[in-house]
Amino acid sequence: MASTQIHHQEKSEEHIYPPISYGWYVTILLTIIYILSFVDRQILSLLVEPIKNDMDLSDTQIGLLMGASFAIFYSTMGLPLGWLADNMPRKYLLGAGLAIWSAATALSGFAQSFRHLFIARILVGAGEATLGPCAISLISDVMPPAQRARAIAVYSSALSFALAIAYLLGGQIMKFADGLDLSFIPFMADLRSWQLVLIIVGSPGLLIALLVLTLKEPNRQYIQKNPFKGFDSIKRTFAYFGDNKNLFLKLFILPVTMTIITYSHNFIPSLFQREYGWSPVTLSVYIGTIIGLVGPCSTFFGGWLIDKMHSKGIDDAGIIIMRIGGIIMVPTCIAMPLMPSPQLALFVYGLSLCGVTLITVSAWSSILRIVPPELRGQATAIYLMVISMFGLMLGPTLVGVFNDFVFVGSDRLDLSMAMVSAIFGTLSLIMLPNIVKTYRAAIGIN
Repeated sequence: MASTQIHHQEKSEEHIYPPISYGWYVTILLTIIYILSFVDRQILSLLVEPIKNDMDLSDTQIGLLMGASFAIFYSTMGLPLGWLADNMPRKYLLGAGLAIWSAATALSGFAQSFRHLFIARILVGAGEATLGPCAISLISDVMPPAQRARAIAVYSSALSFALAIAYLLGGQIMKFADGLDLSFIPFMADLRSWQLVLIIVGSPGLLIALLVLTLKEPNRQYIQKNPFKGFDSIKRTFAYFGDNKNLFLKLFILPVTMTIITYSHNFIPSLFQREYGWSPVTLSVYIGTIIGLVGPCSTFFGGWLIDKMHSKGIDDAGIIIMRIGGIIMVPTCIAMPLMPSPQLALFVYGLSLCGVTLITVSAWSSILRIVPPELRGQATAIYLMVISMFGLMLGPTLVGVFNDFVFVGSDRLDLSMAMVSAIFGTLSLIMLPNIVKTYRAAIGIN
């Protein structure tokens, strides 16, 4: 009788979905917002040199702007914002977040000091933290089950392309801003080109935020009764991680290392400008193309390979692919900034990207394979919080610290970037055998 009731309730839900065309409209809009978030986040890496020169900043301060300032809220607000997304209209939460991060990006263009930019980056991180908790939930509620997986795949695929688009679009916006004459506008007449770039990049989000507010808040999907709700669920999730801390501490080592190294790559435009004389506009075309081609192909191949291995009864497929990714990533990331030519550096960067994407896709597979189904959402939030906090706090900041305080007066950005990869990467590779052993024991493989 109970099963009949559930079936009837699920069937009645079919009648409350909006038209499929509207569902795809919401999905595409969210995907555009996802891409926009990466552009707003990444654009600063293309503007490092003019900002540094105009404001007389150190590389350490630049590292803090690209990492720690953004991480303060972005990496810590996943769980509370997820709770808000479950308990208030998501269009208002997302609309407010989009407006905040877009306005903060645009206002960065009027910054006159490091302090102004730091506060603006905090607000960018706080605003962008609303996107993740709202997007998948909204897509699930506007798309019927038969179309939902495809819609989520469209949204998720933006991750593979967003960084490439951020570089390609950011480079073109820089080129456009360089030739823009706004002398006829009094309060913008004295702005530098990097300031105009930030204003141009941030402004469209304010208009898109208005579109978000016009969305109809969809009815929430039927959720099967679960004894662990609200704060009880959060407490149980932390208790589960506490009971299995040895497993998760080891399992998170390589993804955390990958995130630290990839965020240290925010200095790549500066590296190419200082070492090879390439402008960020020139680099953006090449590196954006490499990311757009290698990233998705490597990600899809890694996912396909893990599924194929699982189908053949290889239960530890995820950790095997993660180990391969680490072995590829660490030496190539150490070598990339030390290459004698920009062409070789880009080639090695493409190889390193293969390792990075294999770790990314295998980490999700490995974690979701061991976490109880009712805790997967919050476990995902904790995983993202941990890797984002370490990656953003340490990656770009340490590059700046090494260049300012280890290589004093010599400006060895190449060695500073290589040191970050070498220190964390080597420690991770040393730990790999023990990580694999612990994970295999957890899933019952001797």
